[in-house]
Amino acid sequence: MCLGPWQRPLRVALALVDLITSMVAANDAVQWAITVKGDDVFIGLIGFWRMEKEHHLAELGYMLAHEHWGKGYISEAIGALIPFGFNTLGLHRIEAITRPENAASIRALEKNGFVREAHFKENIFWNGSFHDSLHFGRLAH
Repeated sequence: MCLGPWQRPLRVALALVDLITSMVAANDAVQWAITVKGDDVFIGLIGFWRMEKEHHLAELGYMLAHEHWGKGYISEAIGALIPFGFNTLGLHRIEAITRPENAASIRALEKNGFVREAHFKENIFWNGSFHDSLHFGRLAH
């Protein structure tokens, strides 16, 4: 079966929606849509996943439509989620992972009190090649 140019991204998006829905239903993730204030158009996603309740930690994950990069939306969204994670979910530690070349993500994390803790070499295989990752953490206190 050959997929049309619009079908592959649609299948990827539907698979992501299914994954998020199942994780939220299992109480293993909490996700929110990102919108511009005053507009209900979905421009991104942010939330906690890979939640390890017994260790009081979760990984922060986010994605934003390319045309909205560089406008401070992710930094603002991270700032809104941190108190929810610590105060409402009772997390002790929030982790985040990004790629070393993603300077905007690194800035947003550091601006919100995350500390770079590790640089893993070629630990992620994506799109046919290996990539490095930077690991950040923030503690409740």
